Amino acid sequence: VERIGLNNRGLIVTTWDQVADYINTYNNMNNLSKGFGLDSADYNNTNMGALISHGRKDNPLTIIAVHKNLIHPNMKPEEMKAVIDRVMNHELVHALVRGGFVTPQEYSTLLRLVRKRKMPDPKTGKPSSLTYLEFAASAYAKSPATGQEEEAIAELIAIEGFGSSRAPMGSESRGIVDKLVRAIKAIIGVFQDKDFRKFDDFMTSVKDGTVAKRVASGMGIDPTNV
Repeated sequence: VERIGLNNRGLIVTTWDQVADYINTYNNMNNLSKGFGLDSADYNNTNMGALISHGRKDNPLTIIAVHKNLIHPNMKPEEMKAVIDRVMNHELVHALVRGGFVTPQEYSTLLRLVRKRKMPDPKTGKPSSLTYLEFAASAYAKSPATGQEEEAIAELIAIEGFGSSRAPMGSESRGIVDKLVRAIKAIIGVFQDKDFRKFDDFMTSVKDGTVAKRVASGMGIDPTNV
């Protein structure tokens, strides 16, 4: 975040217990009423993480909130990376779905999948007793049904799209999962590119089409058609 300058553009990575403080500070600086936005958001600190957008469209506050016990000193570096990667991949799925990257037909296919597909057991990798949707309904009980469905899809992509489970699934479903995985890897690859050391450089390249072409190329799409 610091390396590419996103911390100067309103992006904050913090733990759940600090979210309310950041939003209240933002509200004070932007002449918004105290507590604005807090009553409509579920800051449930039992969640592993969330992507929160708040405030004015021309100067938004964006928070990636993570559980303060997400990692701990006794974990090996590769274990820490695996946990953080899963949370970040999950949140990027939300961004892609809400940004229209997934077509209604593709979303329906994924929804049918999470309704019947069992989540893998984290220890054995074998199917557990819960489907992805059953897990989401329990973990996000306060969310509406549509929110639980999107959470289930995000979990599916984060877990099965990135190698922790490659159990067989239909070719149509696997194609959609792989499409999302390629998009996330392409996005991450863009931010790691040596040409994008600062966020201003990145935004300039968004406007002139450079980013779109690089993401398309990373997904195996002819960039000349973008």
